[in-house]
Amino acid sequence: MGYSKENKQGSSFALCRLLTGLALGIILAFNFASAACGANEFDYSNYGDIGIYVIETRTGTVLVETNADKRYAPASTIKLLTALVALDHLGRLDKIVIGEDMLALVEKDSSLAGLVAGEELTIGDLLYGMMLPSGNDAAISMGVECGRVILGDGGADASQAIVAFVEKMNEKAVSFGMVNSNFVNPDGYPKDGQYSTARDLAKLALKADANLLVSRIVKTKEYRLTTNKGDKVWRNSNMLLHEMTAPRDSEPVANTSFNPAANGMKTGSAGGSGGRSFIFTAQLETMSLAGAIMHVTADMAESIFTSANAACDFAFSNYQVMNIIAEGKNSILVKVSNRSLLSRANIELFASNAGFGCYPKDLDPSQLVAKITPNPIFAEIGDDGALSLHCDIIAGNKLADVGFYSPGGELVATIAFIAADNYSKWDYADTLACVLATGAFGLAASTAAFKQRKRASFSGKRF
Repeated sequence: MGYSKENKQGSSFALCRLLTGLALGIILAFNFASAACGANEFDYSNYGDIGIYVIETRTGTVLVETNADKRYAPASTIKLLTALVALDHLGRLDKIVIGEDMLALVEKDSSLAGLVAGEELTIGDLLYGMMLPSGNDAAISMGVECGRVILGDGGADASQAIVAFVEKMNEKAVSFGMVNSNFVNPDGYPKDGQYSTARDLAKLALKADANLLVSRIVKTKEYRLTTNKGDKVWRNSNMLLHEMTAPRDSEPVANTSFNPAANGMKTGSAGGSGGRSFIFTAQLETMSLAGAIMHVTADMAESIFTSANAACDFAFSNYQVMNIIAEGKNSILVKVSNRSLLSRANIELFASNAGFGCYPKDLDPSQLVAKITPNPIFAEIGDDGALSLHCDIIAGNKLADVGFYSPGGELVATIAFIAADNYSKWDYADTLACVLATGAFGLAASTAAFKQRKRASFSGKRF
């Protein structure tokens, strides 16, 4: 493994000793599978003006990215956000009665769940109707019901309730770090001022996947229920989930878009030049993906589903997730040069993500360049290669990042190391203790010398 020359904080000299000898005591175990995959570049030749952003979820490694921050119409993909906001205010088993005032707000050419006025169902059922057939009637009804709860007025005007709900949508989006998005309705129907980016939608994917109810719903292929208005069957519009297609007037046939690694999320169509969008997740062995594709138009060679599959295939074929710390270890011991008298000689640090990183399969580990960057708030690397603390450490403080770079300078992994326990640095109390100890030792030595001289003088006297 090579080491890059940086400043004192990350010098090759200090890093070499930090990683090999006295400090980290870490054995880097880069057991890469040998697989020649050429340059790790996704082929965009079949695409036009699309936005795409795909990450490995455990490590946050970006695997595919183009136009990730360009604004496009998100369409029905924002129903994931609608679901998360609704669940902040409504319970899964809460009842809702679909009102005519709700349905009156649904655009005429919308995708529908087939709801009718007076229909009674639970919020949980309504979530399925919003996610699987992408029912705008379900999304608008959810927005009105939840908006009235937010306003604290069960009889509030439906349009006013939607305004209150959308305000919460935008607040939640900001809390997710979706800083390049704005929403004006809960169903995603294309409107001026409504936009998002592939990067922002990937952030939404992570939050939605972390919600147990939402993540279960988006994986569901088909949902059946009976209401006071009759039976309903809702089929998921995400074609990556279905082994067979289901034509209305013929026998099912094999679905060429089926991906056994896919495990859900949300489709969206802005119509015409607005194109289609798709938030998706997939998992193969230890590697999990979350991604978003936006603005796939009808004139492109690839459909939205084949585009998502191509991105997944590229990621799974060219990358892998592995632990870079020696097998069986998830912590390291680091020497501290200015520890308190009562502290141990070494501080124990735990690796974030249990030491996992996402790496190209064809990367030669012997050519990796490692760079350590101590957290300047807490520590720096001294000339002896040990950590010099700036303050006392509290368990959970992040003391350093170690980045691993390809010869071309591409960051392939970053592992953060955090303190396992509280740890004290040398301070005035230690200095005082040393002064007192030195004084006491000096006094004891002087007393012993005096007694020795006195005995010698006494033994020399005559009587």
